[in-house]
Amino acid sequence: MPLAASHWAATTAVLGSAFALVAALIIGTALRIAIFARREEIYVMRLVGATNGFIRRPFLLEGAMAGMLGGCIAWALTYATYSGVHSFLEFEISWMPDGWVALGIVAGGLFGAISSALAIGRHLEQV
Repeated sequence: MPLAASHWAATTAVLGSAFALVAALIIGTALRIAIFARREEIYVMRLVGATNGFIRRPFLLEGAMAGMLGGCIAWALTYATYSGVHSFLEFEISWMPDGWVALGIVAGGLFGAISSALAIGRHLEQV
């Protein structure tokens, strides 16, 4: 018995949310490691009067770039899979709209920036 469209949408939302959470945790953990490696630099910046925003900015940029890179890799792997499957099928399947691809890459950047903001925010509170 085939699933209704609403079931597909709910399943997609649940799986997408789970993948987004895992991506945020991985990016946050990687940035926490980077913050730990640069803790002496952060301490020195604090001593010379750097604001939290000045300290936070490079980490936010790094997180956003990591998220966008992840989005680009996901797009490339999805397109490679689509191309491979499309060449073996006897019927026509269509590729997703370009706007969705751009939205996925931007969403990756946002997830990266948000997870890095949480990671650096927690560290700056401790220092």
